[in-house]
Amino acid sequence: MGKKKVRLSEENLTPDDIAVQQKILQESIRAYYRKPPYWLFEEYCNSSKSVFERDLENRCIEVEKDGILTLLAAIEALFKVDFFERVYNRKRGQLSRTFRELYKQQTNNRISLNAIFKEWINAGDGSCSKLINALQGAFKYRHWLAHGRYWVPKYGQKCQPPRPEGRGLKPSFARQGSVDQGNIFNYWQSYLKENISSCIER
Repeated sequence: MGKKKVRLSEENLTPDDIAVQQKILQESIRAYYRKPPYWLFEEYCNSSKSVFERDLENRCIEVEKDGILTLLAAIEALFKVDFFERVYNRKRGQLSRTFRELYKQQTNNRISLNAIFKEWINAGDGSCSKLINALQGAFKYRHWLAHGRYWVPKYGQKCQPPRPEGRGLKPSFARQGSVDQGNIFNYWQSYLKENISSCIER
């Protein structure tokens, strides 16, 4: 008896969808702190302005981390959907044939993302290798977020997207962040938007 096909829900979000949500949440937090209710005023009435600003920044950082977690989950979905569409629709090309062979070797529909990434790297021209290598580092960070952050993570340089020419911003998932300066989420979302489609839609 053959494996049942995975029913694709079409509910997976795009990086643009997540970016809009992230922007709304960040702006809502800032608006909330600009016009605090009475109980919030009581909380900070005996504190310095730096304490107030620190709490604002920490809340924005938490929203950013949630956004990165959702963004990377969406990227995983994008690669998984691409995999199953290549298999089920019997698309042409060496990568699609390799995916079909990989699918045949599985006893169920659970295809690991690492296995998919490996085949992308081995696909030939190497045009996607830089993107895949960056994502492999980023998914270590997602693993840390998704499992409660209870250990001290070792991110390494691979947790940064490749640095575009001419940009001064050098983000790192390990940094504490800044509310107003270019943040990690926006940088990753921009990088993925520029590079994912050229890789996946080949």
